[in-house]
Amino acid sequence: MARSLLFGTSVSPGIAIGVLRFAHNVQTVEMRRISPREVEGEQEQLRAAVTNVRAALQEAMAKVPEDLSEYREVIAAQIELARDPKLVGSALSRIEKELVCAAWALDSTVEQLCSIFRNMDDPYLRDRAQDIRAVGLRLRECLAGSCALPAAAGAGILAAQDLSPADVMDMDFKDVRAVITAEGGPTSHTAILSRGLHIPALVGVTGLLETGKPGEKVIVDGLNGCLLLDPDADDLATYEERQREYQEWEARTRSESHWPAEMRDGVRVSVHANLERLEEMDELQDSGAEGVGLYRTEFSFLREHLPSE
Repeated sequence: MARSLLFGTSVSPGIAIGVLRFAHNVQTVEMRRISPREVEGEQEQLRAAVTNVRAALQEAMAKVPEDLSEYREVIAAQIELARDPKLVGSALSRIEKELVCAAWALDSTVEQLCSIFRNMDDPYLRDRAQDIRAVGLRLRECLAGSCALPAAAGAGILAAQDLSPADVMDMDFKDVRAVITAEGGPTSHTAILSRGLHIPALVGVTGLLETGKPGEKVIVDGLNGCLLLDPDADDLATYEERQREYQEWEARTRSESHWPAEMRDGVRVSVHANLERLEEMDELQDSGAEGVGLYRTEFSFLREHLPSE
């Protein structure tokens, strides 16, 4: 029996087995009281972190390929967020008023802002809390001495509190078998990335950061929304069989998607696809779709410039 069974929201189907690897090094926040004479030094550390994080984000944005232009715009927004008075200004003020270290002040401010966004009615706006979280994670790691995320090394299951487009540009996903995060929702960057890579993914995994251990073997069940930590031989045998069955079903489904869409009474129907990005047009032929049924224009209007007709 597995050491622990955690649950989350499946945003990309499939089953993966591998070693757990964490994207972010810093999982605990320094909570230290400071004296009035330390205030200026802590504030200067936070300002320096902001400068370094903005530079790192600029580098990440430069790596974004043309077919992922929407990622560039998200990163650009995070660059501005990294100096936003509601985030940085509030944290600087908290250092002085509450006499706490920079990391503690930053974490408290990030949690406060994320809470505001999570309580919004609009699901898209709720998920934008992840952008605040992403910038906060970068700043926190920079305060701890590392301003760049490590690349995911070797085949395994990538785990993180959350992932942003900038993280994606910094990592090599060639050997990543699945992605699991403690934050995020169905419209999060992690969800979009995982579906694009056709690998299993779980978001909002309760207890992931507290329970998961780097280097231990895990099973990601993207069909039932669960994560098995340190599975035993029986678990592995069961899920290896389920994995094989799912891969066979997926291959058969992709092949059958090109068959004529004809009902038993001979009536022919037309199958069209729903698109969020124009770049997805390239996948229509592989999916067997005959055209576009719905194109979600809001993503085009959220860009820096209004789309042309």
